[in-house]
Amino acid sequence: MIRIIGGGALLLASALAASHVISLEKKKIEQLETFISLIRHTRERIDSYSMPIEKILQEEKELISRLGVDKDVTDFTTLVSECEIICGEEGKKILTGFAEELGKGYREREVKLCDTALLGLETIKRRIEEEYPSKKRRTIAICFAIGGAIIISLL
Repeated sequence: MIRIIGGGALLLASALAASHVISLEKKKIEQLETFISLIRHTRERIDSYSMPIEKILQEEKELISRLGVDKDVTDFTTLVSECEIICGEEGKKILTGFAEELGKGYREREVKLCDTALLGLETIKRRIEEEYPSKKRRTIAICFAIGGAIIISLL
């Protein structure tokens, strides 16, 4: 009886581990979507109204809070440093470069900078979304295979 309960507990742990890894992949996609929305909004405000970055970020408190930043931010450098970037090194590099350069040029340069960042982030998001189904299946298979192997080895 104890073996059955232990086996069930191991299978449950395998399911929870798979669920955790899969939810991390979903969070990566959601974080990229949020950054893309924020940069797209920033581009629109700069292009249409030549609005300062501080004012743009004050308008988008909801998006900023979705990124896990609860304090008031006045520039993208602070936002990127306060946010835990989980979308990989390439995404972090794009966001850091964008944050460092934003606000240092004229409107045309700022719009071009936003377009470049959007293109890079959308490419990363598309790649993660394409890999998601196979990663999901692979994660589930690996977690349950490890759980099954442990159960068999304990018998």
